[in-house]
Amino acid sequence: MKWPALTAVFLLALLASVSALCQSNTFHITALQEEYDLLPNLFILALDKEEVSLQDLRKPVWSDRFIPYTAFLDQYYPQRKPDRPVRLDAGKIYWTRVTLINELPESCRSGPWYLFTGKGDHTTIFLQDNKGNVLDTMYTGLLIPSRKKDFSYGNQYAERVSLNQLSQDTITLYFQLKPLNNRKPSLDARLTREDFFHNWNKVITIQKNWFFIGFLLTFFSLSLLLYIVTRDKAFLFHSLFQLGVFIYLLEFFSILIELPFLRENPMFLQLVLYLALCLMDVSYLQFIRVFLDLPRTYPRWDKAVQVLMALRIAFLIASSIIFYIFHKMPLADNLTALFIVAEYLGMVIFLWFTKESGSHRWFIFGGTLLLTLGIVPNALSVVAGTGIKFIYTQVGGFGEVLLFTLGLGYRLKRLIKEEREALVLKETDAFKTRFYTNITHEFRTPLTVIQGFTAQLSEGLHDDKQLQKLSLIRQNGDRLVRLLDRMLNLSKLQSGRMDLQLRQGDIIEFMRYLVFSFQAFAWSKGIHLTFLTDLEKWELDFDAEKIQDIMTNLISNAIKFTGEEGKITVLVKAPLTGPHRGTLMIQVKDTGIGMNKEELDNLFERFYQSGSVRKKGQGSGLGLSITRELVKLMKGTIAVSSNPGQGSVFSLYLPVTRQAPQAPLRELTPIEIDMEGEPDKQEFQPEKYDKEKPLALIVEDNYDVVLYLRQLLEKDFNVVVAYDGAEGIEKAIALVPDVVLSDVVMPEKDGLELCTTLKADERTSHIPIILATAKASMEDRLTGLQRGADAYLSKPFNQKELFLYLQNFVQLRKKLQERYSKLTPAQPLPLGTEPSLREYFEVEDAFLAKLRTIVEANFGQEGFGATQLARETAMSRSQLHRKITALTGHSASSFINAIRVQKARELLLQTELTISEIAFQIGLEPNYFSRLFKEETGKTPGEFRNQA
Repeated sequence: MKWPALTAVFLLALLASVSALCQSNTFHITALQEEYDLLPNLFILALDKEEVSLQDLRKPVWSDRFIPYTAFLDQYYPQRKPDRPVRLDAGKIYWTRVTLINELPESCRSGPWYLFTGKGDHTTIFLQDNKGNVLDTMYTGLLIPSRKKDFSYGNQYAERVSLNQLSQDTITLYFQLKPLNNRKPSLDARLTREDFFHNWNKVITIQKNWFFIGFLLTFFSLSLLLYIVTRDKAFLFHSLFQLGVFIYLLEFFSILIELPFLRENPMFLQLVLYLALCLMDVSYLQFIRVFLDLPRTYPRWDKAVQVLMALRIAFLIASSIIFYIFHKMPLADNLTALFIVAEYLGMVIFLWFTKESGSHRWFIFGGTLLLTLGIVPNALSVVAGTGIKFIYTQVGGFGEVLLFTLGLGYRLKRLIKEEREALVLKETDAFKTRFYTNITHEFRTPLTVIQGFTAQLSEGLHDDKQLQKLSLIRQNGDRLVRLLDRMLNLSKLQSGRMDLQLRQGDIIEFMRYLVFSFQAFAWSKGIHLTFLTDLEKWELDFDAEKIQDIMTNLISNAIKFTGEEGKITVLVKAPLTGPHRGTLMIQVKDTGIGMNKEELDNLFERFYQSGSVRKKGQGSGLGLSITRELVKLMKGTIAVSSNPGQGSVFSLYLPVTRQAPQAPLRELTPIEIDMEGEPDKQEFQPEKYDKEKPLALIVEDNYDVVLYLRQLLEKDFNVVVAYDGAEGIEKAIALVPDVVLSDVVMPEKDGLELCTTLKADERTSHIPIILATAKASMEDRLTGLQRGADAYLSKPFNQKELFLYLQNFVQLRKKLQERYSKLTPAQPLPLGTEPSLREYFEVEDAFLAKLRTIVEANFGQEGFGATQLARETAMSRSQLHRKITALTGHSASSFINAIRVQKARELLLQTELTISEIAFQIGLEPNYFSRLFKEETGKTPGEFRNQA
């Protein structure tokens, strides 16, 4: 640096020092003004947390260390912005001094006078006269109890005190600023004649702010009332969210500090604010979860939101510790502000992608976006140390409340609609319950007659077939009686007309006896059934009949859906910990086929049958519905967990009470258990076919129906059985039957899929298919016919109707064979042919044309026969044989030879080739050709040519 530059710097420093020395700490009040700026005359002393009394400050050792405030700022804060208050070091204690000399006339000296001191945690003002006597001591600041302050309000704008001593000629003011909570103080020294609360602009601002506070309070009350009326938690969490905002905003007017506890303990004020913010954030997140039904629509994201709520509570605890124990308020504020910014920005992004939640999510997205636009600037202001701007809060809060409330209004509309629908459903359910009750009673009379005459007919009868039929009638009658009993019990349970017959006894012995009753049946199925408990004896009140019904259903289901070598465990214990402490747990665990999530969700619904149940061909769909209702009647709970292929676990939790009268064990002995076991399925494929009878394939998953149809058809048909749709397709393709009689509702693949598959396969497209099902509506019938079914029968069907359809199929087969027997190119169908029959013939025309093309293409191949033709068409020889026989009446070999003869006739008539040449051209040895030609036409090839 050159000497002229150094000289300039020295002169500037010298001038600043002279200016500082020339500055006086005395301020003369010479003229009456609204405001007097004392900062230019203020002297300041910065101490490193040293405790110095006011008396010590008068001593030269301390008094001489005061320096002018302007010089202090030039030295320590040279980069300050002139339009903003300077934030001083939070690690020091500041003393300031200024002397006021009141030169106003006596009439103008009286108050009111107001002294503004800046902002800080703890500010003490000492008034001293010119003789050194302390006239008054005043306090202000965030952590000063309200009772010590001159003003209860206004400290969010500026800290101030009132002066009543300016009638003195000379007065010295000392300020002591203590940053007790590590928050940077700012210094102000202004003397005014008017309190800022009397300033009209301030009044207008406060009125607007209070209007906003009232706005929030109104909507908080509205949301809370709607929750009380609807019990919808979305309204509750929204009201709690608004409550958090409301509490936080009250501090803008120093209202919280006026509460009795906070007035005496101002340090807790900030903790209350942190708690209010946490209440706001957690309630907001809960509101989002409920409003958008996140546990159902986005279960994984719902867990993330729950983690976010836990983190928010953790931040509350951390911020409170940082503030209250370590006294680092800026750090606590900054952490809280940054977390809230990240939280709301993250929710805005998440809500943008929640398409599964429905269109009402846009209310929440818009409200969250506006709220975030208010939160982010405020949070950045807190981090920057400039303080919260109320206008940001108003904009964000107003937009949020408006859009969230509109969303809640939309939700309320949906709730009203759902309530109406629920009322209709309730009325419908009540009607169904009455109907079930009445219809069960009506069914009992004809069932009684049926069962009675069946028993009479069985007496003295020795015909095994007739006895088997009567046995089938009796078994299905018994099944109907059980079904009616279940329907009646269910209606009683749901209408509240079934009572508990509680008796106190040892349920362990009772459960052991129940499980033992099932062991013989389980062993017959190759299943290991075990009873486990660590309780030797457990007395409680229970209804033996209800427990028996529940366990019968659970254990029989477990046996039904567990294969050989499987295991079933019945566990009884009394949980000592966890949510089920104080109950008795009965658990039925199996290693069976298990269930998927969709089946679990509907498992206890009335008449619901999973694919697993349908696969077994048993059950009415009422057992588990009754089980759930019985558990509810006993004030217990039932839960189920399952995975496909891994088995299921049913857990029953019963309350433990001991108030009912004692019952001897003999009264608790269960009655004989009536197991509705699954009969062993038999293979009905005959060992040897009767070539005179057509082949009928029965596809049905109910054994009794299979037995009935077999006895019905076996006189006129060879009968083969498949027990599900997939097996039915496999057997139809392998055997190519003459007719298929199939149920519609079956496991694996239903009858509609079977129909579609067989009609689309050229190996089976010609087979007539009859669908027989209990689904008898017009829509079901049309669906079946559209899938290609040739007939649709409703269960129970009439035997004459079934045989009429079978006769029609015989006529159809004759028409097929008439059309294709001569193997001439397919002629156009008559104009009166039905569209379905026209389509049917067109499919088979194409198939036979394909076969003809293959045979003609292989005329020159010696030894080309049925085996080679089957290979060319991707069929087995038996499949091809049955298909060709059904269409033409010829065997596959006869069909090939007929095409050769037909081609030979054309060559004999149209060419001069010799008979031997023609024979070789169609792939036959001349002698065999001549013999075959005569068998087909009744003439030798030579005679045919000569007579043409």
